[in-house]
Amino acid sequence: MIYIFRVDIGYKTGIGHVKRCIAIAKEIKKRDLDVLFIVKGLNNKVSSLLSPERISYFIMPSEVNYKDEFKYISEFKIENNAHFILDVSYSKTLNDLNNFELYTKELKDNYKYVSLIDGFLNSCVTSFLDLPIDILLIPYVGAEDSILKTKAKRILLGENYFIFDPDDIPNIKSREIHNENANKVLITAGGSDPNGLTIKVIEATNFIEDNHLVLKCVIGPEFDQEYVKEIMSLIRNSKHEIILIKRPKTLSDLMTWSDFTVSASGLTKYLLAATGTPSILISIDKEHADINSSFDHINSSNHLGILNEISTDKIAQEIKNLIIFKSRRAAMSKAGNNAINANGNTKVVDELININMD
Repeated sequence: MIYIFRVDIGYKTGIGHVKRCIAIAKEIKKRDLDVLFIVKGLNNKVSSLLSPERISYFIMPSEVNYKDEFKYISEFKIENNAHFILDVSYSKTLNDLNNFELYTKELKDNYKYVSLIDGFLNSCVTSFLDLPIDILLIPYVGAEDSILKTKAKRILLGENYFIFDPDDIPNIKSREIHNENANKVLITAGGSDPNGLTIKVIEATNFIEDNHLVLKCVIGPEFDQEYVKEIMSLIRNSKHEIILIKRPKTLSDLMTWSDFTVSASGLTKYLLAATGTPSILISIDKEHADINSSFDHINSSNHLGILNEISTDKIAQEIKNLIIFKSRRAAMSKAGNNAINANGNTKVVDELININMD
């Protein structure tokens, strides 16, 4: 059997779908099974992500829609004994539900298995459709409470199925909080930081005068160059030591270096929790804030709210609190370790393989 990952990539979609599927694919390959990627989106990004992993792939033009996609895929001459795993743009799919349903049915009629990695809350496709799929995966905190229409054979819900980059897994362990006063802070705002989170956090640190901080700021692969220049200008006038980290291979090494992290509230929060890294989370919009509400119950972080509704003073005050209160950092770290573990990759692949035994 071959495992076919049908994945989206794009400026708005990002590279998260592809990176998650690479992690699953690497676990499958460890078991001497074959994988193939069919990627729709940015051609210039696909090779840099997949070629180093020695994963074969086809690129599908972005303009191919769900109505025509099966016809396009059938030209690849994929064997019928294949397992398709769909990890696609939720926003595009929700805007084309009827054709996505027909497309999924075509896949199921022609190939042995079809699985879907779905979104959460308002991004959950299976809240609207009963798709002909074998496995449904929604690997997020609170997914167990989702109202779903699916009759999938296996439904995998919750953070125990969260997928991590294999390079990060060695750092997923409990950590000791030693420093009475924290001074090492990581700032990470995703691949492009379109809303200016990095700058707002750096500006907030200028309100902190009693402590000298060492800040490491992650510059993602899609940061606008003019935006990077603005960041560099702020660095020159900062009271603290600020180091730019461009396109790090992994984030977990930086997290474990830091005393705490200020981050956008995307999926990075799962790695923060799993590595026992205390964190301040900021959402870029209401949708991200709503999704984060379930995660708040873990108590591994403090979610301040939506970026454009938060003052720099508020961010500065929370940074000050984590600098001073070791007990709070220690409680966050323990809560994250207790809630999130590194077993998701193997659990998901076990399910993908064991479906053959049903």
